[in-house]
Amino acid sequence: MLWRSVTTGAALLALMTFAAQASAGNPPKFAPAAAQSASASGSTSTKDYWYIPKGSTCVNLTHPAPFPPLERSRELISSLLPRRANDPVYVIPSGVPTWAFYTTDWRHPDLARLAWYARIEPQRNAPSRGHAVMESEPTLEWHGPSGIEMVGRFTGMRFIMGRGWLTYTPDPNWGNVEAKRLAATGSPVVWVYGSHLPQTLVDRFREGLASNGAEIATEEAKASGVVWQVRFGSNRQELQTAR
Repeated sequence: MLWRSVTTGAALLALMTFAAQASAGNPPKFAPAAAQSASASGSTSTKDYWYIPKGSTCVNLTHPAPFPPLERSRELISSLLPRRANDPVYVIPSGVPTWAFYTTDWRHPDLARLAWYARIEPQRNAPSRGHAVMESEPTLEWHGPSGIEMVGRFTGMRFIMGRGWLTYTPDPNWGNVEAKRLAATGSPVVWVYGSHLPQTLVDRFREGLASNGAEIATEEAKASGVVWQVRFGSNRQELQTAR
């Protein structure tokens, strides 16, 4: 896995172009360049890896071009993975590109998983619904050997470079219905990962978790990213039954 810091725009471009070509039967091309890159184990090599989409300019997977705001997702994800133990992971929508990038072994990538993340892109990033989020809305989940990866329903918040956030809060009821998804897994522990998070979104999710019998047992935050270990108490079933 390539472990240099990557930013949202570069990660998403690499992810989508790589997956689209691979799933279409066009093997992606990689070319080394003279530079150092870090591996998942912390060792270094003398190659910098470039992905060259067919008919377009290359994308440097090890050192992609800066795309503010910078994030610290590499450290957060590397801290989460050894502790996960096949527990479900919930990915807040804005964290999907960095999650998919840093959890992929780019030497032996799972092409089906990458293609799935590319396909769901329009569903995880969309304008406001104009109404409250409903529990009947479709959900997005990837079931892999490491466990379930739950991608959050889109929040309705939009960010544009140079302008900032166009909407300042998630759609009404978002935090509550997403917390119910975590409770419905039946797992006593669910991990939550997110990056590039406005505080209003974090606050609404905290409120939703609290109202559904969850406790944030551990929390790690770096820059605009978070990893939470969410635990559900014995009152979870009572809360679900009451609703």
